[in-house]
Formats: sequence, C-alpha cells, structure tokens
Amino acid sequence: MFNDTEFEFKSQTRELHDYRNGKEKPWREKKEQNTIYADYLAMLDYLKLARVSECADILRFAVTETGHLKLKQTWFCKSRLCPMCSWRRSIKYAVDTSKIIEEAVEREPKGRWLFLTLTTKNTTNAEDLRDEIKLYSGALRNMLRSKALKSLVHGFSRGIEVTVNKENGSYNQHMHVLLFVKASYFKGNNYLSQSDWVQMWRRAMKLDYDPSVDVRAIKGADADERFKAVLEVSKYPVKSMDYLAGEDKKSVESNMKAIDDLETALYRKRMTAFGGLLKDIQKSLNITEAEDEKADLIAVGEDSEQEEETGREIVAKWDSWNRNYYID
Repeated sequence: MFNDTEFEFKSQTRELHDYRNGKEKPWREKKEQNTIYADYLAMLDYLKLARVSECADILRFAVTETGHLKLKQTWFCKSRLCPMCSWRRSIKYAVDTSKIIEEAVEREPKGRWLFLTLTTKNTTNAEDLRDEIKLYSGALRNMLRSKALKSLVHGFSRGIEVTVNKENGSYNQHMHVLLFVKASYFKGNNYLSQSDWVQMWRRAMKLDYDPSVDVRAIKGADADERFKAVLEVSKYPVKSMDYLAGEDKKSVESNMKAIDDLETALYRKRMTAFGGLLKDIQKSLNITEAEDEKADLIAVGEDSEQEEETGREIVAKWDSWNRNYYID
C-alpha cells in the first residue's frame, strides 16, 4: 500500500520522513531553526520563550490511500519570527492567493497583471524599521487611489519583506505587489513608465530622494506564470537565515540584535494584505488572513487536499537530544 518514494520511516531509527512528489517536507529543518530561535529568545529574556519552545513538538498525521502523510494535529506558536510558523504561513498565503487570483481572472478575464517591488533606503534600528513598515501600506493605498491609477486597478495582493544586511546590520524593507489592472492600462496615456512609478512611490512615501522601484508585466496569461508571481509575494516576511546563521561571537551578537529589532518592529504589523477586487473575493471565499491568530496552519497546501484516508495514524515527536522527529 505504501509507496516508499512518498512515505517512509526507517525501521530502526524510526525517523520521520514526509515525502510529497518526491520531495521531503522540511519538518526537521524548520524545527531545528525553531529551537535556535528559542535559544535567542532565552538570551533576550522574552516571555514567549515557553510557547515558542513547544511549537510543533508533536505531529499527528493521517496516512492516505496514496501513501502520503497528511497533517491532522499539532500546536503552532504563531510567533512572527518562528521559522516553523513562517513556513506554514507562506504556504497558506500562496495557496489562498492563487485561489483568489483565479477567481479574479474568472470575473475579469481581460485583466492584466503587474509585479511591483517598491523599496526605500535601509533602516538601522527597530524604531525606524517599524515606522517605515507602517508607512508602506498607507503609501500604497494612496498611490493606487491617485488620478493616474484609480480607474485602472481592479485589486492587489501585497507582501512586505525585510532582509538583514549582515555586513552592517541594516535592514532593507521592501514590498512586493501583485497588481491586477484593466487592459486599458497598456493603452495610450494610461501606461506608466518605470520613472513614472518611481515618482509616484516617492510622492506617496514623501521621500526626498528617488527610491528603487521595479515594475514588470506578467506576460504569460496562464496560471503557472501567475503562480510564480504569487510565490514572490508570499515569501517569508523575514528569512530565518538572516537572523539565525553563524555560531561565532560576532554572529551571535548580530543575531541577537536583529531578533530584538525585528520582534519590536514587526509587532502587530500586517505584512500581507489584499485590496480591491481581491479583498472582496477573499471575503466571499471566507479565507482567513494568514497572519490572523485564528488562521489554520495545519490544513495548508497538500495537507488541505481531499485524499482518502486509511484510518491509520502516525505520531512523530521531536527529540531535542538527537534533534529529529521520531515515529512513536
């Protein structure tokens, strides 16, 4: 019944191996990163250490008729910087966004898609990063309500990403936007050049310099091309390797600062959002925001698929000594 290229556990070590389409899911990798993150929270005296430490300690899977494992039960801490929870959120956001986009295409088949990346100068501390992120969502909203765009935009999906410059410890905040526009955007005076977008973003953010803006049309009309853009928008808001890599003294100190700054700057910030038609569709499909505390991070991706289950369950527990999941 079991296809050993899809589902396997070693008879002697009983290590968890969860395969899908020939690729192993990164349960061990994400839990290892979670434990490193928890170690830093301990050094920084964060009260949420206990709940982060227990994140996804026990995984309960159903075994399907096709030999796959389907996550049925676990507990996620939902801390913003937790690598385990960030991974699950990004899957949920990508899948949800794809559903919303395909519905948008059904409703407005002549619509076209633009992919924007909007950036401002690096920040160097938690307060400036927090303020800059706060400005982003309002600036995007004002830009899309401008005379040049108001009548041309159906809706959008946006995600804010922060990268850490390991050389100088600064933060690069930028926003990816998947913009659904009318076909008339590409006609006559409606079309906006790269320099037009730069000036619009500059005015929206009230900057005294020309910011970096990248804009490109998604040329492919098929779902695969749209999904590639979705993956960009649904990236982790912060890559765990930006604040967990390295074990030497200098790396540990810079990681501690980055985690402390990011915890402060990202606290209660909406890093992803929908607008216009896409938000209306989100509501009509009853899709919960990926960052919502009530968001289901268990039934995401393949774990939400309707596969026949065998009635057999697999329980895997995290072994902190051996740093791996083992089948009970």
